[in-house]
Amino acid sequence: MTSHMNLADRSLAFLTYLEDWYRQLPLVPLATVIDSAPETVALISVDMINGFAKKGHSLVSGLRR
Repeated sequence: MTSHMNLADRSLAFLTYLEDWYRQLPLVPLATVIDSAPETVALISVDMINGFAKKGHSLVSGLRR
């Protein structure tokens, strides 16, 4: 019998790395960034719920209910 690691177990090392990387990011208020050079600032907002569940792959594959 072959044992299979679940996704959480297989991902633990990467998720730990990602969490450590994120924790070390400096906190910079948006106002500070915009005040210093507003012409170089881009703001991106991604709606993951609509993007995947209502308009993306899940909708095409019939997973939407």
